[in-house]
Amino acid sequence: MNMENDLSFLYSNGSECNQKRNFDFNTDVNVTFAQRKQLFAMCGRNLLTWIPEKSCLEVAKNVKCEKSNEFATFEKKTAIFNISFMTYDFQTIRFSSIPTQCVNEIRCNSLFTHAALISQSEVVIVHLPAELYASHYSVSPTKDGHACRSAFVDLGLHRVALNLQFLCVRWHPCYLKGPYLMALCNDNTLRMYDAFSCKKPLQIVSLDPAKREIGMSTLNPKYFIGDSAVTFDFGSPLDTKEVEQDGPQYWPIFVVHGCGEIRYVLSDTHNCKFFEPSESLSIFPLADDNYDLEVSDVLCLENDGLSVLAVASSTGKIYHLVIFQDKDDDEILSCISSAYSLHVHEIIQLPWYKLVSEGSNVSTSMCTVFSDYGLKFKYVCYCSNEIYMIHLRWLEDFVKISEISEKVSAEETRPTSVDFLLKMPSKASSVHSEFIGVAFVNAENQAASFLIVLTSDFSITTIRLPHFSDASDNIADRSTVEKDLEAVAKNSSGFMLEVEKLLPTERRFPILCNESNSKFDGRLLKRVFDMVESKFFSKLKPARQFVIDRVNDLERLYEQEVADLDALSSNHSFLKIIIGNLEKDLDVLQSNNEAIIQRCSILTDVLKRYIHKENPPLSTAEAQALFELRQMEASVSCLFQMLRQATGELDSFQFEMEQIVYARSKLTEAQYEALQRTINENDSYISKTLELLTAVKKLLDSTDA
Repeated sequence: MNMENDLSFLYSNGSECNQKRNFDFNTDVNVTFAQRKQLFAMCGRNLLTWIPEKSCLEVAKNVKCEKSNEFATFEKKTAIFNISFMTYDFQTIRFSSIPTQCVNEIRCNSLFTHAALISQSEVVIVHLPAELYASHYSVSPTKDGHACRSAFVDLGLHRVALNLQFLCVRWHPCYLKGPYLMALCNDNTLRMYDAFSCKKPLQIVSLDPAKREIGMSTLNPKYFIGDSAVTFDFGSPLDTKEVEQDGPQYWPIFVVHGCGEIRYVLSDTHNCKFFEPSESLSIFPLADDNYDLEVSDVLCLENDGLSVLAVASSTGKIYHLVIFQDKDDDEILSCISSAYSLHVHEIIQLPWYKLVSEGSNVSTSMCTVFSDYGLKFKYVCYCSNEIYMIHLRWLEDFVKISEISEKVSAEETRPTSVDFLLKMPSKASSVHSEFIGVAFVNAENQAASFLIVLTSDFSITTIRLPHFSDASDNIADRSTVEKDLEAVAKNSSGFMLEVEKLLPTERRFPILCNESNSKFDGRLLKRVFDMVESKFFSKLKPARQFVIDRVNDLERLYEQEVADLDALSSNHSFLKIIIGNLEKDLDVLQSNNEAIIQRCSILTDVLKRYIHKENPPLSTAEAQALFELRQMEASVSCLFQMLRQATGELDSFQFEMEQIVYARSKLTEAQYEALQRTINENDSYISKTLELLTAVKKLLDSTDA
């Protein structure tokens, strides 16, 4: 079955760029442009560019393309954009950790808070100014620009192994923790670094099949040919039952080896660790050469639960592999064997593949593939001097079919299209100009619609992406699907019976071709993924019901808390009435206390005179005073009983206060502060009452004496 698309005819029809070169940039700096991959990056609407002559980053803010296929240049002395088709606000970013080697690549994380300057054997992390990623945050730069923090990644790495190099460096897509930087080194190790503490790796995992210890030492790195890993990319995170809102997230990392083998490593950013690498993933259909021996880059495309790996080689081939998950997300965490398998859907031959196969003297530098968040079914592939836009139309058709009812399927999916975008012109001189930077620019309220390209002589051009709006294609395709609804529903292939038998046992992705003409049949692909959905995605319905039940429980708890707060508010009003009555009783007790003290002073004088005499007969006044004293003693006893009753009421009030404190968790902060002030005021009244009781007790004791 021939699945290769020969696109050589595109090579001769490509229109070359118009030559407009102003100077030979920075001939004093020892720069090998063949090693460069990406010298600028887009941070939202801002274009971030590395200027080796100044050893700084320069930012063109609010970049907006207005025309296409026009050229502009960087001025050598002032390093200012002279771009008529872009509007911007130009600024400079300076930092202290200057790379000592030629910078090959710039990568920004998903939140645009950090940038990584990647050289052959060193990486520098730069903390970008806040105004690049926070529109509400505005800080005026100094005369020399923004001064930002920076740090070298793992400076002690080369003390262990002098020849150690970074093969692939990417930011982890998880934004809940970190940010984390993942680096693949040429000693077959994958390393995780924290952007805020990058002196040492958080963890190291060995990809060597002979070494399976996670966190292994690299004192004596072993170098491999063919078996060594060359690049990696991140898949979609697992949706496991154990994952909570602030819990761990598990991201598969697909690592591609030079011999064409693909493995995956699960990363847990919450606990900063790697799982054990898997064995080599099964690839169907089988091939003698494992599909290629010169892999240069990989890109994982995720669309509505369907993942596709685009594996590019330096020979001019691109392989589209459908990722089939053999186990559910919870089983992957405890699974030792491989949980994924790959199906080679198609092989794309780019134009320079024929020249390489014929032995022509063609530069086979690194082939790079990348995409933008707004391009679901498209990505860009470029080598040293050619750029192509690749559109996975069959994947787009599959997603559209899935949105319609289950009984509807397309008769056949469209093949992948390759659009030739740009080619560097031939030069008579020995200096070879090539692409050293490619980035997407978004139009107003649209996804990526322009592509800006930087060449090795620091000329820059912009290209409008083809087939940006496929509205007409979508309408035609949908009408075709609706027209053939009945005919397609009646058709069924005997091959699907074999698929249904094969899936539960082997759990591998079958070769999806029609048995009559050996061509790819989209109906079979749709049917297989319907079976996968019924088997693995049936858990979504109970999960949704669980979320609904949980929301209802939370609403009931909220209503109960509101009722409790209302009851507590009414109790608070009743306590205020009790406190007012206690204040009145305390005033009465204080006035009686003053009268008792005054009367006791008179009686004390009488008793003193009576005691010092030898009990002579009492005079009429003394007898009257003694009689009044006994009456006062009876009054004091009654008063003491009243004080005891008041003390009981105060104890009851204190118990109510304790109940209020116990209900503290259900009160707001303002309500709690109001109650606390009331309790403090009542505590002062209680203290005064206790002092009064003590004085009365002393008075009674002196009276008895």
